[in-house]
Amino acid sequence: QAFGLMAYEEGAHSLMEVEARRNRVRMACMGSARVLSELSRPCRCTGLQKNCHLWHNYRPLVDKLEDIMEGLVSCFVDAECIIVAATASIIKFLEAHKRPICKDQFLRLAAVSICVNAKFWDEAAAKELQNSKFSCRTRIPLDEFNMMEIAFLKGLDWNLFLKQEEYERWSSMLTSKAELSFSEEEKQMASERRNQSPLCSTDLAESIAEILGDCNMVKEEVMNVPKLPTTYFIQSNGNSNLYTYAF
Repeated sequence: QAFGLMAYEEGAHSLMEVEARRNRVRMACMGSARVLSELSRPCRCTGLQKNCHLWHNYRPLVDKLEDIMEGLVSCFVDAECIIVAATASIIKFLEAHKRPICKDQFLRLAAVSICVNAKFWDEAAAKELQNSKFSCRTRIPLDEFNMMEIAFLKGLDWNLFLKQEEYERWSSMLTSKAELSFSEEEKQMASERRNQSPLCSTDLAESIAEILGDCNMVKEEVMNVPKLPTTYFIQSNGNSNLYTYAF
């Protein structure tokens, strides 16, 4: 029994650790997606120029960017570290080229940055063909993905290293951004619940007025019914007395 209890406690503790790790990765992905959205500007590429732009994604995102990022890093051991380093790499890449970013570039930038940082920070990832996997998951052609990877690394001067203080600064920033996103989502959900609630809807007054109107119509119809005599029998000491009343 003692051995079974110890095994149960160890299993519960490991499950709690896995859940905590998953929550940290989720928060990092939410923070990274918010950082990219805050950097986005209106797209200046139009027409054929946009169609030949390497970094643009032309399919609308079905899922949220943070969900896509979480799916890309979920198979890595150091998923949280990879997301933090990938976000820092994107910001450094944009600052080095002084180029604006639009929302159509989020997916490709995030996918390439996660891929190269996974190879750098995760030893197991470096031994596998990550480009083909990322290309399949994001539906980006493999040749374009390879071209973007080389361009991205050249833009960073092939340097993906982060110092300890840099990592902590980026990690804390992503956490704070994620908390802002989470609070905004909660406010939006609460607002939607209030709008959907009949107690806070203007439709309630209309419904009440409609119900009261129907009640008044029924009352008027009842009042207009011709009065008919109603007969009651009262039994008293074995004698049956007949009374007639009219409403």
